[in-house]
Amino acid sequence: MRWNHQFHLPHAFVFLIFTLLVNTATITESQATAKEILLQFKGNITGDPYNRLDSWVSSGNPCVDFSDVFCNPARLVDKIVLWNMSLVGVLALALSGLKSLRVLTLFSNKFEGNNPVKYVGLQTLWKIYVSSNALSGSIPDFIGDLPSIRFLNLSKNAYGDQSNFLVP
Repeated sequence: MRWNHQFHLPHAFVFLIFTLLVNTATITESQATAKEILLQFKGNITGDPYNRLDSWVSSGNPCVDFSDVFCNPARLVDKIVLWNMSLVGVLALALSGLKSLRVLTLFSNKFEGNNPVKYVGLQTLWKIYVSSNALSGSIPDFIGDLPSIRFLNLSKNAYGDQSNFLVP
């Protein structure tokens, strides 16, 4: 049986182009979503004395341009590391949309309020480091439901009777 290159080659080329377009659209959509989420987080910041979030702009790419944001090889936001920056504000509910987030390091800032319950959706989160803020209320119940959590530091906040809560 002979292979008809003229018939199959154009189909293979069209399939290859289609696959590349779909994968590019998926990556772009994921980055656009991450960008929107991170910009919502920035919108909840009322004080940034060191201008650390100045690079977080709508024309930027979170994996390339946003300082202190790190992405995995699939170009999905993997880590947010904003420590000791004197950021003032509340934690954005939108962060729960970062489904690949593994590390959330926000210690030694001035975040107020409580950890949003929607963070229960962050099933890949293995490190939460939010000590030395002004978080209050009770320790959220969902913390115990996070399957990947390995390091948790909520100490030096205003969490009722459990202000020194630390799980190494």
